[in-house]
This record gives sequence, C-alpha cells and structure tokens, in this order.
Amino acid sequence: ALVLAAAVPLLFLHATYQPAVSVGVASTSIDATLADAAIACVLVAAALRGRREGWQPLRQARLVLGFAAATLLVGALSLATPSLLGEEYALARHVISVAKFGWYLTLLPATILLVRSVSDAVPLLRAVVAWSVAATGWGLLQFLGVVSEFEGKRPGQREPSFVGIHDFA
Repeated sequence: ALVLAAAVPLLFLHATYQPAVSVGVASTSIDATLADAAIACVLVAAALRGRREGWQPLRQARLVLGFAAATLLVGALSLATPSLLGEEYALARHVISVAKFGWYLTLLPATILLVRSVSDAVPLLRAVVAWSVAATGWGLLQFLGVVSEFEGKRPGQREPSFVGIHDFA
C-alpha cells in the first residue's frame, strides 16, 4: 500500500509538468511519463501482494471491475464510430488514447489488491490529502500572483496549480 501512496504525486501531476519519452507509432506517438512508471510500480506491488496473500479481493470486487471493463469496452467500440459514419479519423491516435485509459484503469484492480484494510488505506489517504493541500496551496499562491506558472504571473485568474487547469477545477 505504501507504493500506491508514493505514486499519488506522480499520478496527480499533470503530464505537461512531467518529463516524457515519446515513441513514434504510425501517424502519432506514444508518450511515457513518470506517472506511467508509477503505475508500473503499483502493478508490480499489487502482483506481489496478490501472489503472497491471495487474489480473493478481486473476486469480491467483480461488479466494480466489470464496470471498469465496460468503460474500456465502450472506449474501444467508440473507435469504430467515425468509420461507420464515413468520417475522417486519426485512428492510431485514438487507439493510443483508449490504451492509455486502459493503462490507468489497471490502477483499480491494483488498488483493490493493495488496500485490503483500514490500516492499508491510511497511507494512501494521507498522500491524497497532502497532495491536495499542496495543489490547493500552490494554486492559491498562483492566484494571488506570488508565484508564476508556465505562462507567467496572472493574478486573479483561474490557475492550474500543478495538476492542470481543468483537473484542479
């Protein structure tokens, strides 16, 4: 559970503010960020805990996991919509987007395997609260014009903090 708690800052840091590695694929690229590395670490920790303590929590969460799978299925099926309508569509780009959503969805079963008790949840909740307080504080400093964001000081405007303007909203 500590690995999941340690991953929180990277998972909730906007991709714009993270270093990335891009690999060209067809007419687009696949970007890997520190958040992707954090997800990989969380998945390894979850697999190790599942192997050591059993996979029972996943069986108990079948309904929630089914909804997550349905979400991914809807995303995958939506890839066919433009071609059915005869519209131009950057398929490779959107396939990668759906795959990235799927990659983030793997956090659900990993969390179920890692957070098995209240004591397992405490570090995760502390990390979420601490990161939220830090993001709010930084956004407030940006709003007041004390610190700059990437576009400079813009006091009195809606600010992105470090989680991105829409995510922070």
